[in-house]
Amino acid sequence: ISFTTSLQAGKSVFSLSSPALINPHHHIPVDPGKSSIAIFIAEVLHRTLEEDYVNDELYDFLSQALSLLDAEERVRNFPVWFLMSLSRIYGFDPSSDFPHAVSSLFQSEQCPEWIVLSSAAGYMELREVNWPVAFRRALLTELSRYLLGHLGIQREIKSLPVLMELLSG
Repeated sequence: ISFTTSLQAGKSVFSLSSPALINPHHHIPVDPGKSSIAIFIAEVLHRTLEEDYVNDELYDFLSQALSLLDAEERVRNFPVWFLMSLSRIYGFDPSSDFPHAVSSLFQSEQCPEWIVLSSAAGYMELREVNWPVAFRRALLTELSRYLLGHLGIQREIKSLPVLMELLSG
């Protein structure tokens, strides 16, 4: 948010005027898939962040991620990328130990693209991966369990089934 401030002589309180969004998101509010991803992101952050938590790297990542979500047309794999990236920011790397936790998922024939996930792939690489719907659902479920489990959180992400349904196409 940007705004204009002014301080009048003899007063100790600033006056704020002309509020405006610096980077308004035009598509997230009107696209059901992008809105469901934004709700999912909000719930993940609500579950994983403590009140008054400060992390500049996380703030920059979230700002860039939301701008990317708003601008992108293909968002099926965005939640996978988001969970992988968020895990790295929180200090654990899913590409190094995640396959061992759910080895049966990654030994399936549906996962020839694991190599894409193994090297801190950016979203541009992941958006082109064409996983079967059932595999993407399983991957999202396991990634969310991985993230929450590493943080010692027992509760599930309630928006995940809705997100998976909307992105099943």
